[in-house]
Amino acid sequence: MKRTWCVFCLLSCLAIAGSAKAADEGKLEIAGGYSVLHVEAASSNFQGGALDVAIAATPWLAVVGEIGTDGTKANMLADISLHVHAFLAGPRYLVHARENVAVFGQVLFGDAMSNAILDGVESSRSDLAIQPGGGIDIDVGPKWAVRFEGDYRAVRANAATTKQERFLVGLVFHP
Repeated sequence: MKRTWCVFCLLSCLAIAGSAKAADEGKLEIAGGYSVLHVEAASSNFQGGALDVAIAATPWLAVVGEIGTDGTKANMLADISLHVHAFLAGPRYLVHARENVAVFGQVLFGDAMSNAILDGVESSRSDLAIQPGGGIDIDVGPKWAVRFEGDYRAVRANAATTKQERFLVGLVFHP
């Protein structure tokens, strides 16, 4: 849990410190959207969302901080609520394919926290996560774009790696 808060504080500091500088230069990007996360260990699809803030360092490189949450309800012998929360940061590489289309690839590192709730009793754990992925942003206005993104998340826990694939569709705002 301490690691989760450390990552959250780091992302907050990056977003606040960078947003003041980047906002003046027009290099700030705020994005959010709906996600579907397939968790191999649970053999289930989770639904949720993600929010990210990106600060451009160069025209082709940005620093990204992302917070995401996905969940599902499993009906075994009793109702179980399962959630995965991710706090990630890392570099994003951009290629402007056309004037209104940007293709990106990124590798995010951080913390994935999973929890299960059964009859009001909660069990949670926090583990190292690495999430490479990429996507495409298509401009739909002077400050808005639609994002389609696919990611592969590897969560390392107890000397084993859990695989999670994620698809996200959302909106991007360039203030």
